[in-house]
Parts: sequence; structure tokens; C-alpha cells
Amino acid sequence: QRTGVIELTFSRDHFVFYGEGVRSIWEVPFEGHDERLGMFGYYAECKYTILPQWYAALRYSGLEFGTAELNGVQQQWDYDATEWEGGGGYVVDRNVVVKLVRRETRTKGGTRPKAILTVIQLAVSF
Repeated sequence: QRTGVIELTFSRDHFVFYGEGVRSIWEVPFEGHDERLGMFGYYAECKYTILPQWYAALRYSGLEFGTAELNGVQQQWDYDATEWEGGGGYVVDRNVVVKLVRRETRTKGGTRPKAILTVIQLAVSF
């Protein structure tokens, strides 16, 4: 496997941005030939602190798959997918956060092209 990664972080005042991209290639032995399977994954997220205990956040991520010769046909070796996630949170104290999050996942192809999830979450660390 060969992998390359790029990361970016930016912060100013109440705003923080994180981003990452990963390119990966695998050399895979198939029956009769070797195949190079490639994939690119990425995400970008930002968070803005509105007041000391309140924040809003947004994330976009995805996976894009290359092609491979499968059963004599050149085709994608998995379905591409993208995901949006947005929400807000309230920091009760250092170890307790209450969040409201909405996530939407889209798959290009397949039998379930779209999935939506909205949750209220209580995150406690100890």
C-alpha cells in the first residue's frame, strides 16, 4: 500500500478549521492479473464558538474510489459516498457537552442512495 496525506488547520479568534485529504493505492493480486485499487478520502470541518458555552459546527467528508477490472469489465470497485454533518452544542462543563446534530449521507449507486440522521447527544467524559 502507498499512501499520501495532506492536513490543514487554521484558527482565528472564535473560528477553527480542520481539513485532510488521503490518497491510497493498493497492489492487489487477482486471478490472472494484479490490480491497482485507488481511493481518495477527504474531510473539512469548521467550528465557531458563538458564546463561551455555545458553538456551531459543520463537516463535509467523502470517499471516492477508483476503477478496477472485475470479471473482465473496468468498473468502480466500491460506491463513492459523501456526507454533510452540521449542528450545535452547549458545553455544560469541561466533561459534559449536549449536542444537536443532523447528518446526511449520500451514496452514488447502490440500493440506499441517501440516509438522514438527526440526534440529540449527551457526551460525558470521565
